[in-house]
Amino acid sequence: MAAFVAGVAPTALRSAASRAICGASVRSGAAPSAGRVRMAFSSLDKREEEARVQLEDLEAMDLTIRAVYKQVFGNAYLMEEELAGLAVAESQFRLVHGSVREFIRDLAKSEAYKMRFLETAGPYRVVELNTKHLLGRGPVNQAEVSKHVQTLANEGWDADIDSYLDSDEYTDRFGDDVVPRFVFQGTYARNDDFNRMCVMRAHWDGCSTSTQSGSTAPRKAQKAKLTMGEGQHVFAGTSVTPGLPPRPTPNDPSMAAKKAWVPLNSNAPIRLRFKVADNCYQVYEVPAFTPKGDPQWKKDMQEADAASSKRRLNGVFF
Repeated sequence: MAAFVAGVAPTALRSAASRAICGASVRSGAAPSAGRVRMAFSSLDKREEEARVQLEDLEAMDLTIRAVYKQVFGNAYLMEEELAGLAVAESQFRLVHGSVREFIRDLAKSEAYKMRFLETAGPYRVVELNTKHLLGRGPVNQAEVSKHVQTLANEGWDADIDSYLDSDEYTDRFGDDVVPRFVFQGTYARNDDFNRMCVMRAHWDGCSTSTQSGSTAPRKAQKAKLTMGEGQHVFAGTSVTPGLPPRPTPNDPSMAAKKAWVPLNSNAPIRLRFKVADNCYQVYEVPAFTPKGDPQWKKDMQEADAASSKRRLNGVFF
């Protein structure tokens, strides 16, 4: 009965294939025991489970490879000839070592990476991009940049790449099996560090390298985005605000020039937004104004808001 329920006839179970699956000989003319039938299908189920696990591992590896390409190359579109040059590194990751760190090392030392980010940029921009792609952050200060520039000049490209991937920071944060990414630390030693992190992140996905400076287009000149001097900034498509803007006060006339959000509720606090970097703002709340202390510029803002709220119908404001 058990054999027929599983869709296998007794004659098939007495065949050589069935004997091989069961791992024991079956006498001709004798019906197989139910225990042997269950053993046979148990072996098949185990093989199917192993195949399913292997398929899941392959899918996970494919996802990891795509994530590595996206992070290391700044989400750039890679041409077929570039992918062909990276095929050996990908094969070694799949079949030999399986280490994400070593896979990233091979990609960062490849000709495709050098053509995009080394041959088209100055030393400061190279350090910025390497720090972003390999450590998931921007350079911290001038000392860090100078260290990598000296390594590039004295020991070469491969040694500088190794200095990122073999560092204690990389080991503690990502290890051998985690793809580098932006990691929000919660608190920063200095405000400038957070501002630089925001500038280097730039895009919503945290890994795309800005095309404004040509970093994803081969053989196009790139400028440094971040200053390497303390408390300074440069204008090269993106600037870094040193520190955070001071907290305003209700009686400060400079607030009139800011885009303040004035709530309808006169007792609610007013919110002021100051740009720190692209897509990054510092928001302050100031206490609500009292009727006695309303400055003239605040009244002007209210009148401007009232004028802009008029509706228009058939070309007539009302």
